[in-house]
Parts: sequence; structure tokens; C-alpha cells
Amino acid sequence: MIRRKLYNTLKETLKDFVFGFNEKQVEVGLFSGNIELKDLIIKPTKLNEVLEKQGIPFRLKAGMIAHIQIKVSSLILTFED
Repeated sequence: MIRRKLYNTLKETLKDFVFGFNEKQVEVGLFSGNIELKDLIIKPTKLNEVLEKQGIPFRLKAGMIAHIQIKVSSLILTFED
């Protein structure tokens, strides 16, 4: 249940930045506070817009993040229905 809610939140948040995000790309360690995202295919257009607005002289043509681990407090993993 928590994994599903977390996935839905991530999907909504990442939709402009990542192609084809699906539930298989999310691993949640409830007690460890680890969230792992795997094989994220980056949308260059949206990321380049953000980089440009920040004045960062960098352009992405294509990108993939193979693995990213996020450590969060277990208190943060509380969701409202």
C-alpha cells in the first residue's frame, strides 16, 4: 500500500522529467528508509529548460540514471489518503 502511494507520488512528480516510469523501477525499504529508483530514462527537453532557467551552461542530449538511492526519515513516509 505504501509502495503504491509512493509510486503514484513519484510518477506524478517525475512525469515531465522521465520517460515510461513504472512501478518496477521503485524499491522501498520501509524500515531502512531507503527508496531506490532504477533505470530512469531522462527527458532532455524538460531538464534542459530547468538548466537554462538556472543559468547552467549545460545541455543534455540523452540520459539515463541506472540507480539512485534516497534515504528518508521513516516519519516522512507518512501519507494522507
